[in-house]
Amino acid sequence: MKLPITVLTIATSLFVVIFVILSLLNLYYADVHIPFVQVFGLTVLYFLFFGLLSLVFWQFMQEYRRAKVVALLLFLILTFTVVPTVDGLVYVVFPWLGVQFYDESMPRNDTDFHYDIWRGYIFINAVALAFVFLLQFLERRSAARKADVELSDYRQQISGIAHTSHFLRTVFAGSFGRMLAEESPKNKQTKRDVIQFLGYLVRFDRPYAQVTWEEEVDQLECFVRLLRTHHGAQAVVLKIDQDGNDFPLLPWGILLFPLENCLRHALISPDYPIHYDLTIRSGMAVITCHNYWSPKEKDHDGGAGYRLLESKVLDTPYRLVCEGIRKMDTYELTIHLTWKHDE
Repeated sequence: MKLPITVLTIATSLFVVIFVILSLLNLYYADVHIPFVQVFGLTVLYFLFFGLLSLVFWQFMQEYRRAKVVALLLFLILTFTVVPTVDGLVYVVFPWLGVQFYDESMPRNDTDFHYDIWRGYIFINAVALAFVFLLQFLERRSAARKADVELSDYRQQISGIAHTSHFLRTVFAGSFGRMLAEESPKNKQTKRDVIQFLGYLVRFDRPYAQVTWEEEVDQLECFVRLLRTHHGAQAVVLKIDQDGNDFPLLPWGILLFPLENCLRHALISPDYPIHYDLTIRSGMAVITCHNYWSPKEKDHDGGAGYRLLESKVLDTPYRLVCEGIRKMDTYELTIHLTWKHDE
């Protein structure tokens, strides 16, 4: 069941429940029974505050600080104005609509009236808060099921193409690849990252696939988060210095290649971290990746990764220059990307 339909169903059910409760209280416990139309009007009044408070609590539980501040201000306004608001509704608005809750022949008892308002307000706060918690539970369960379906779908797709290219073979060759292809992440952010990265990989080798710089940087950051999850929080040090956004579309994988190269040739751990620096300027980008050298046994790709990287910029506005320097047990790869017409 879709969440909006669920919300409507629950809200309608709550309206009916409130109406039934008020009707039973009026029928069996009230000293003076009030007409049906007044019970209905009282239910509408409760439900009005229920809707407002539910929106306020839902807003407060969002991740953004501004949303929390706005929700808190709205809650304070509702709380400090509930007595005059209900007073105006009961003594002005409802009588104008033909619904009267009081006996004109009797003097007003504001003490009891205000006590009833606060008692009802506290009750409807509890109902609204429970409603919002229920909605959050349903939303998270729905999102978790959707994520599981997406993860399963991408893993099925990736199982058929994991060995079809140099890049994918490298990514799925070791324990990092097993994490992507087999393990069930407990952390929600990690699961979202795995889904995002697998979704990226299943489209990686499509011909002429190009993305914006923002999208490619987002995928780079996703890749880094996954490497940190697998190898340790300090295993990858990422620095991005961006000034300008006038680059044309970028071939997929350009920014990720240095990390793919590290999976094949580097030690990766908090004791042997990868340092990845990306500097983006108008008309130019420089990628520097420094790592501790540790090529896997019987691993001789003969520069296939570099040839793949160079092939990706063919027929694009970019010119690519790679430079690798090995010093004892460290390796530094520098990639210069420029626009061809900037020469």
